[in-house]
Amino acid sequence: MTLQWRRRRPKKRPKRRYHRFSRKVRAWAFRGVVVAVVAALAVAIVSVVRAVTVHVSTGNGGAAASSQISSVAPVSSSQTEDPFANAAFIGNSCIDTLDMYGILPESDFFARTGLTLTQAFEKPTISGSVPVLDELKQGTQYNRVFLLFGENELGWSTDSVFVERYGEVIDSVHESQPNATIYVQSIFPVSKEVSEENKNNINNDRINQYNAMLQQLCAEKGVTYVNLHDQFTKEDGSLQDGLSADGIHFNLEGCQKWVDCLRESCTASASSASSGV
Repeated sequence: MTLQWRRRRPKKRPKRRYHRFSRKVRAWAFRGVVVAVVAALAVAIVSVVRAVTVHVSTGNGGAAASSQISSVAPVSSSQTEDPFANAAFIGNSCIDTLDMYGILPESDFFARTGLTLTQAFEKPTISGSVPVLDELKQGTQYNRVFLLFGENELGWSTDSVFVERYGEVIDSVHESQPNATIYVQSIFPVSKEVSEENKNNINNDRINQYNAMLQQLCAEKGVTYVNLHDQFTKEDGSLQDGLSADGIHFNLEGCQKWVDCLRESCTASASSASSGV
């Protein structure tokens, strides 16, 4: 009987049940390390950016940045405030009419029908007790003083007297209101009918001559000349229709336009002054 030897097969090692689990653990650990590294890099980049920003803002570049910021600074109060708050209006019956309509309750009015430059030193307002110009010496200090004379002086025989007297009025206002801005308003045009009638030498050609003299006087005195005349004329140089009943004094619509144009002129003047123009 022949014996046959069988080769014994090696025993298989049991599978490790935790093999797959350990691989997952290693993957999670790797991801955690990557996230930590990325976070650290982000923090480092932010720190560098902040350091560079601080350096620029405190160095030469900071001056440029500061200048850009200052260029958008808020508008000054002189440009935004109401030009008629704490203001005084002085002049003839045109000023008196403006006061009558009550469009500017925040302003004070010192006027008189028929008032001339000479009479401003002598006659009071209808309700006053001292000469018109002396009203400015009663203690109130105004931000702005608006003057309007000329209609009643168109019949004067000598132009130089008109300029001289107006200069004296400006000097008087300067003396009593040293901190006020003085505005000399142009003489308004009259209607075609009034101009052709030429009563007391009131005509539009004469008004243009006087306004030219006023503009030169204001330049010499260093006060503001406000050219409202051109905003009220038609193509022929006469007063626009619908603004006056008698061709000289404004109605409510005319006074409202007057106030609007004067406000725009004051705002533009304040803007030019603040920008150094």
